[in-house]
Amino acid sequence: MQTKANNDEKGATKLRDGAMNQVELDLIALLAWVQGLANAALTVEIAEAIIVSSNFKVIVHTRTPKAPLAATWGKLTGTIKVIGKSLRTKKSL
Repeated sequence: MQTKANNDEKGATKLRDGAMNQVELDLIALLAWVQGLANAALTVEIAEAIIVSSNFKVIVHTRTPKAPLAATWGKLTGTIKVIGKSLRTKKSL
């Protein structure tokens, strides 16, 4: 298909782009299916094994650690709103 598209054959580019679009949609569906299996797994190790055996990479998103509370000393004008959050102890996948 690519050779025909490079030679400017009539309709070849549209045919090639349609085939590529179908491949991309199939890959997205496969990724969603594997993610669903991993989410349903009983343990993190099983979920990682499912993902790796499907030739995908396990990506762990981590958040930047922040100080639990930050304050400044001195005169302030206006009002202050302080919000506290609990520290997480479990890591999510």
